[in-house]
Amino acid sequence: MNERIGFKAALLMAASALALGTAHAKEFDVPAGDLKTALDNYSRQSGVELIYLDTDVRAVRSKGVRGDLPAGAALSHILSGTGFVIHRNSTGALGISRGRSSEDESAGDVTPLQLAQAAPTARSAVETVTVTSSKLGGADVQSIPIAITALSQEQLTATQTAGGPDLVKQVPNLTFTKTNFTGYSIQIRGIGTQAISVATDPAVAVAFNDTPFIRNHFFEQEFYDLSQLEVLRGPQGTLYGRNATAGVVNITSAKPTDQFEAMASADIGNYKNRRFEGMINIPFVSDKLDLRIAGEWTKRNGYTLNETTGDQTDGRDLWSSRVTLGWKPASTVQTYLIWEHFQEDDDRLRSGKQLCKTDYGPGTSSLTQPGTLRAADGTVVSVPASQGTVFNLSEAYFSQGCLPSSLYAPEAFGVPNGFSLPFVNGASFEGLLSGGVDPYAETTQSTNLRNIQSAIQPKYLAKNDTLELNSSWAITPAISLYSDTGYNRDFLWSSEDYNRFDTSPGVFIGNRYADANGVFCDPQLGCSDRLVVQDLATETSWQMNQEFRFASNFSGPFNFSAGGNYMHYETDEKYYVFSNTFTMISANNICLNPRGGSVETTFYCLANGETYFNPLTLNSVPTESPQYVDTNPITELDDQGHNYFLSNNPYILNSYALFGEAYYNITPDLKLTGGLRWTDDQKHFVDIPSQLLTTGYGYPITDVVDQSWSKFTGRVVANWSPKLSFTDQSMFYASFAHGYKAGGANPPGPVLINADTSCGFTAAGCGAGEVNIGFPIHPLTFKPEYVNAFELGTKNGLGNGAFTLNGDVFFYDYKGYQISEIVDRTAINQNFDATIKGAELEATWEPVPGLKFNFAGGYEATRINNGQQAIDLIDRTAGHAGWVVMKPSVGQSSNCIFPEYVAAALVQQYAGGGEGNLGVTACGMAYSAHIDPITTNYYGVPASGPIPAGYPGYDPSSVDPSAPAGVNNGLGLPPNNGEGFTKDLSGNELPNAPHFTLSLGADYSIPVTSDWAATLHSDFYWQAASWARVFNDDPYDRIHGYTNLNLALILTDTSGWQVMGYVKNVFDTTAITGDFLNSDDSGLTTNIFLTDPRLFGVRVTKHFDGGSSSNGYGLDFFSDADDRRPQVWVQLGGNFAQLDADTQPYAPMFAEGTPALRADLPQSQDVEKAPGASFDWEGSLKIQPADSDWILKAGVRYGRSSVTKHAHKTRVLTKDTLQFFPSGSAVPCSQLSSLSLVHNGVCYGLFNEFADAQGTVKEEHTMIDFTLGKDVGLGSFGEGGSSTISAGVRLVRFQSEIKSAFDSDPLYAFDKSYFAKYHYLDNATNQEHHSFNGIGPEVMWDGSASVAGNAQDGEITLDWGVNAAVLFGRKKAQGSGEVQTTYCGYGTLSSCENVHQTQHSFSRSKRAIVPNLGGYLGASALYHNAKISFGYRADAFFGAMDGGQDTAKSTNRAFYGPYLNVSLGIGG
Repeated sequence: MNERIGFKAALLMAASALALGTAHAKEFDVPAGDLKTALDNYSRQSGVELIYLDTDVRAVRSKGVRGDLPAGAALSHILSGTGFVIHRNSTGALGISRGRSSEDESAGDVTPLQLAQAAPTARSAVETVTVTSSKLGGADVQSIPIAITALSQEQLTATQTAGGPDLVKQVPNLTFTKTNFTGYSIQIRGIGTQAISVATDPAVAVAFNDTPFIRNHFFEQEFYDLSQLEVLRGPQGTLYGRNATAGVVNITSAKPTDQFEAMASADIGNYKNRRFEGMINIPFVSDKLDLRIAGEWTKRNGYTLNETTGDQTDGRDLWSSRVTLGWKPASTVQTYLIWEHFQEDDDRLRSGKQLCKTDYGPGTSSLTQPGTLRAADGTVVSVPASQGTVFNLSEAYFSQGCLPSSLYAPEAFGVPNGFSLPFVNGASFEGLLSGGVDPYAETTQSTNLRNIQSAIQPKYLAKNDTLELNSSWAITPAISLYSDTGYNRDFLWSSEDYNRFDTSPGVFIGNRYADANGVFCDPQLGCSDRLVVQDLATETSWQMNQEFRFASNFSGPFNFSAGGNYMHYETDEKYYVFSNTFTMISANNICLNPRGGSVETTFYCLANGETYFNPLTLNSVPTESPQYVDTNPITELDDQGHNYFLSNNPYILNSYALFGEAYYNITPDLKLTGGLRWTDDQKHFVDIPSQLLTTGYGYPITDVVDQSWSKFTGRVVANWSPKLSFTDQSMFYASFAHGYKAGGANPPGPVLINADTSCGFTAAGCGAGEVNIGFPIHPLTFKPEYVNAFELGTKNGLGNGAFTLNGDVFFYDYKGYQISEIVDRTAINQNFDATIKGAELEATWEPVPGLKFNFAGGYEATRINNGQQAIDLIDRTAGHAGWVVMKPSVGQSSNCIFPEYVAAALVQQYAGGGEGNLGVTACGMAYSAHIDPITTNYYGVPASGPIPAGYPGYDPSSVDPSAPAGVNNGLGLPPNNGEGFTKDLSGNELPNAPHFTLSLGADYSIPVTSDWAATLHSDFYWQAASWARVFNDDPYDRIHGYTNLNLALILTDTSGWQVMGYVKNVFDTTAITGDFLNSDDSGLTTNIFLTDPRLFGVRVTKHFDGGSSSNGYGLDFFSDADDRRPQVWVQLGGNFAQLDADTQPYAPMFAEGTPALRADLPQSQDVEKAPGASFDWEGSLKIQPADSDWILKAGVRYGRSSVTKHAHKTRVLTKDTLQFFPSGSAVPCSQLSSLSLVHNGVCYGLFNEFADAQGTVKEEHTMIDFTLGKDVGLGSFGEGGSSTISAGVRLVRFQSEIKSAFDSDPLYAFDKSYFAKYHYLDNATNQEHHSFNGIGPEVMWDGSASVAGNAQDGEITLDWGVNAAVLFGRKKAQGSGEVQTTYCGYGTLSSCENVHQTQHSFSRSKRAIVPNLGGYLGASALYHNAKISFGYRADAFFGAMDGGQDTAKSTNRAFYGPYLNVSLGIGG
């Protein structure tokens, strides 16, 4: 902090004291704002000179003063609620500082160093400061009946609170942990974001200047040049909105002031840390126009050692910049235009080390020794050892990869049982791993939590742009209007090693796709001699917010705040997992049929080193539909490949709200607050299942999930501020709040492998025998959250400001808390009810000037309500004897449980020479087809082949509800269709909710020389143990508590220099803050997230102050007091424009020529009419000479948008809906092939078909106008307003880029005439570019009529306008596409052929005349040279585009939507 004392004059005369003490009233007009500006204005208006700390007072808000008051009363009013008081020395010099006042001479002289001690550098986190949020009225934190912590930039710097994760040290009952994908979880009072879904909402709203943004970089970005950071605990939905059930973190950036100042800072430390921060504040026009530019850059090496490469990883290379333009055209109007950019390009890890206690299989603790299972008759069956096996029924099939264990135990540093992983097992099954070697068998992990093993260097790219336009207008002294406009665009690309532990080399030697050295080249992962698994998380999003809010400042007992809010948010988040074994299996399935025989090997199976191909482009295909292999590198994926896992999550949110709060002072000491908010949330999610190793091409859409909620939330607060003899001030409050957070859609699930089943389930000696399981059944959506929160609290000041003591107790009744588990390669979000109770205590004590202590402690007890249950994926049997876990096949996704005797029988069958490979499909056979995996028939139907002696049979789902207890050898029916046993969660605690958090801090400031002061800072933090998951399994779920100690020494001089030496995490504590359980087919490994290691460094800062704009820094060309119209208007703003779908050239007519399309499947006209939206930026310059009615104007509008449209239809007919063929029909059941089911002698055919049309349209438009007009003052419009007729020229440019695709797959249908099975695969792709460039004459009429007020004192006008133009230009259209139909017949036909394939292209260019009509209707608020305009506008261009494909087709262009502009007048 800058400790330079700002002297307003070289000598302070006693006249200042006399002026302060006089009873003569003076007129004061000191607006609310930062205290520095308020004191400057006061000094000018009163003639009283003051001493104060420049940077200290600037960080605090003052409510200002207006009216005729004595000078002393006016100064007291300015300081009221700021925590600052007046100090006077014997010469009459007046000083402003924190602490106890000295209104008599006994206080002694006020020296600069005494002032430095009175306002030390490292202010505590709960010091009495003014909350800058306009939603909270800019009030003293001690007077707000909310549990709140406010931190200035100086406090953040002194305590080395660099970013979001460090806030745990400052705020009671706040915890922070990273999550597995692209997010984080900040929890307040036990509540945070535990759900994994693009459609979920954060429970803690993170706001930037009062505007909450769903996508933000609170975890990555470092704090810089802030005015204040506020943490509000408890539901804040009334004022902050829908996603604030736990609380709010509001980050307020520093705003420009009318003082020139600058700051530069350099920080160097261990891990080669380099950080530079800077700021410059330039006042352009005295009290009118100010500019502030700030930025920071951080680069350091990583905290994690990669033992494979010997390099440090998880480093940082990021920078941020912010530009803020402040415009105050009058004392009643204030506008800030803020642009912030964040960018990162480094090797950041999204998650830390991956832990595992190896599961060797049943009855063994070694990969090399056999395990044991017990048969139905009690016989002990030996299970072959995993090590050295290929695809037999070894113990690996009964291993889940990893077992639950304490994350802190040595056994947790193992690796999964390799053959328990389906993608390893599948590669072994197909002979792709050398000699059946487990690639993990020789891997060991370091027990150092910060060490990993990775052959892949992580890559992290992030970009974010935020634009805000925040305005306030005091319409009257008692009514103010606030407008907050926010726009955010975000991009993220992050890839890392999926396991972060190494695998054994040489596992591909002898592989047909590898070279002689066993090196396999994967199109995404590159060349390697070992198993490689890598993931990739990407995200693009944009958000638009607009809020209008009225707030009153009546002198009576009643006041209010009310307004409305709209938010639009769009995102597409994708998560990929790549493995070179995935690509090998895909290639093998293309080249070989499931029996291992060659299918046209020379044509389909390319020699090693050749480029992979897209089988759908060939003239014929293998007997089984091929798997498309994406041959593009990882940075240029086409997102159509089935050789990787892809979860694609497009999502759109629209939210509307109306809200209001009323405040009533029943007595001067008793206040009642009541608030109500109505929120309407509309969510649109496109369900696109993953397609890992499935047949075919692309990712068809299966569903579109539209959800909406319309809910009321609110709060009631009573606060009492009695005058007590033993406190300086006290407040007691009681509150009730009802909060709501919307539900959403679960991420898409997988499509499971449709493997070969040509032998049917009844044929003896069945081959691969896998089952066409289809889609796992899971809920598509999850429910909302609701909370009823009760709180009692008190805030107190004692000892003449030396001591503050705040405390509260709370109780939450929480309904539907959203928590995720990874099931079937997707996140299934479940809702749990819980109660939370707790208490918080915060205190600061300054026993003597310069010595300060602070304390923040929190207690919370969370409890899941009775009756809540869930399946624990890492403990599916939940301790029930007689049951074992079994792995699925490579095409399936989740483990299941079986009675131990069934598992033993599978092993006995294999040992006896039976088809043991059926064991790998046992989960699907039993729980999807409801077939006994031993008999391969329905329960009770005799086996077609030999079975182990004494086997009693297995009933996966009895139709007799009275029989379950007696079936399955007395074990009963499998619970939850074989998924596992549920655990009772009653009384368990919520995740990441420690019982206690404690923070202690101390600061001591002393003078070193006459110019230098030193501050010693220390803070200590303790967090108690907590649970990682709702199951509270001890020791697996237990997260240990931890402590953290930080020290800093800060030297500050009076010329603006500051030197800080710091040590963070003095004892180098490595603490786990959270963990993440991976999926079944990943081996149930556990990712962990850690605190930072010990960091130390030196930070040098220099502050530069140069004075106000009146001292030579201003341009002062405003002239706004003479009621003359400005000569120049500069206008900036935007238009939220809808692009009508019917006016866009999206019409994939090419697809309707596909001959195999069925009449009942969707055609292109069924494509969802989802209109696009764009945010149009606009600016204009209007020049009107003085005393002239002529107006010259130039303006530009620019916008772009992107919209994806889908139409999809799927029909699956099963045995319950499809007509059946009696067993006595002409064709035996066995000839109806494996896709028929046989039950009670009847054959049922399966019928599945889909058609999918999808397209993406990117639009861009530019409109430029040059006009000359005259204010003709027509009729009544000429008085109190204007009526301007203009003529000029308009230039326009429209562009559309289109990519669209159509897929249709009537799969395996039965033809009644031939009893034959046939299969069509129809594909069509298209890309187009359409444009129009034109110029032409334009005429327009703009009018305005005064509604209230006048130009001198403020005016509101009604605005309208119409315009017409004729544009001459050229329409262009060009594009290309392909249509292909492949037909495969069975029974009467035995081959596949391409029955239809066409390619087309077009290119046209034509001159065109385009009429244009437009208009707007709105209102403006004008005060002197400031104007804010808003309204609704539409523009239509008729026949502007050639939207056709093969033939020309005229389409219109129409833009319509609300606009908001801010105008600045110069001259006059």
